Amino acid sequence: MAAPLRILHLEDDPEDAELIKATLAANDLSCEITTVETDAAFSAALERERFDLILSDYSLPTLNGLEALKLAAAVRPEIPFIFVSGVMGEEFAVLTMHMGAMDYVLKNNLIRLPVAVRRAINEAEATATRTHMEASLRLYATRMKSIMETSLDAIVVMDSQGGILDWNIQAESMFGWRKSEALGRSVAETIIPAQYREAHARGLARFLATGDGPML
Repeated sequence: MAAPLRILHLEDDPEDAELIKATLAANDLSCEITTVETDAAFSAALERERFDLILSDYSLPTLNGLEALKLAAAVRPEIPFIFVSGVMGEEFAVLTMHMGAMDYVLKNNLIRLPVAVRRAINEAEATATRTHMEASLRLYATRMKSIMETSLDAIVVMDSQGGILDWNIQAESMFGWRKSEALGRSVAETIIPAQYREAHARGLARFLATGDGPML
């Protein structure tokens, strides 16, 4: 069973808060909602707890929606933010989206809210996955660079066509080609003796076709 969505709801009208909670529950969205009314409570909740989503009215006694959006973006930029407001003109709606809001829903059209919530959660998860993958790739690239630079062995990296992609300092010493000269050249023509090039080509073709490459 999926964990309930943790929602921070900035709303000063208890009836509206209950209506929004009931709308989400009626659409099979299991939620744990923390409702706050003031800027101090909103800030404290952001600092204290982890949330999957922020819902916010626009006009409140001590905080307006744009200020809440700015605060959330500064403290928890990864949390999707949706306005749920009684009145919101098109110009204001466009402004909120430009400032980072994921969506806006009018209180007299709450039928849109479950769809907006699901889309916001899905987009946030996709962004988190992409960010994690990019960080992993950067870490891998850093590790590979360290290996290439500190290895006592010659390391030559080639693409599927046999072109040289990377070439470390030990390869420079062993083969006599500077990295700037070797990059882009054919491995076969650069470091493989002529009598072995045909076997190398067959070995590379076999590896690409089967993943088995003892010749390589």
